[in-house]
Amino acid sequence: MDKNKMFNRYGYGTDHVYYEEFGGSNDRSHCFVGYVKCKLVNTQRGSLLIPDLIFLDQKNKYFKWIQPLTFFPSEIFLSKQNIQCSITLDISCKKTIEIKFTNKDFIKFFKDHSEFYQCEIYGPENLLDYVTGIGYFVNKLDPYLRLYHHTSAEAKNSILKHGYFDDSKGNFAGTKELERVGYLYLTCLDTIINEADLNQIAMSKKKFILLQSDDKINKRKLHVLYRQTKQLEETIVIQVSVEAISPHHIHRHLDDCVFYSICTPFIFRVGVRPGAGIGFREKRLINKNIRAADYIVVGDGTSAEGLVAPYDEENTDYIYKIEKIRGAGYPNSLVYLIEN
Repeated sequence: MDKNKMFNRYGYGTDHVYYEEFGGSNDRSHCFVGYVKCKLVNTQRGSLLIPDLIFLDQKNKYFKWIQPLTFFPSEIFLSKQNIQCSITLDISCKKTIEIKFTNKDFIKFFKDHSEFYQCEIYGPENLLDYVTGIGYFVNKLDPYLRLYHHTSAEAKNSILKHGYFDDSKGNFAGTKELERVGYLYLTCLDTIINEADLNQIAMSKKKFILLQSDDKINKRKLHVLYRQTKQLEETIVIQVSVEAISPHHIHRHLDDCVFYSICTPFIFRVGVRPGAGIGFREKRLINKNIRAADYIVVGDGTSAEGLVAPYDEENTDYIYKIEKIRGAGYPNSLVYLIEN
């Protein structure tokens, strides 16, 4: 059995099995210094600080990054010196880590209403084996991620010839057209070679995937975009600014305690004005026509309707606004949380 620590899976040859359970390995014995990108969302149950990405192992301008898979509500502490925040989260292959930062670790705001903090990351000694991908900084700590666009040979030739991606009108499931935004769909998966890989990016040759509620009994069949792996045999590598990436939607779960999971964490989307498309130069996406999202969907993991909500996106009651901290006049989210 081969374990792929980057992409939360194991397999034999070209057969992939993605882990469906999270956590279980709670080794936080080693401390790493890095950064966290996060945003604050206001829900009916209160404010929620969402860890978007974690950056570590910086060497000159290059770094490695981790995509969280699940996370617990943040713990906020007020001391005489600062405001402290701790978030526990699960990453690839059932590893659990913890990040800690303070209001004094705040570095800057991003254009997508998220924030950038220096942080301490507590995890196993071999944490770097579980990173999701690599990237680099430009200017003053502006992170770019290496991502992939999988397509056909004909489409790849056209895209490279024109230096331009057409945007898609499809929602997360690829079954409905969105009215207010178009998306460029990318992934951190470097190849798509079987049905399990397709399911990770909300596609299937069966035309559906199964969603399971928190009771572990009820399953919901969700219709998704039909694709075969032979339609995705060609790959375009693209470097993308993190502030151009649209936020992931999430599910709220109620098991022994409340936690949140990232919906399709290996899909990365760039939102643009519908029909505007987006260009690139020297493998770097050009940050024009970007449309930053001002909300996310927080689906209820205990109900069939809530399971589907993040995939539908626009026609749901589970929409929650991203708090625009800078526009509200606060220096960062931690100060906002203490004062409100």
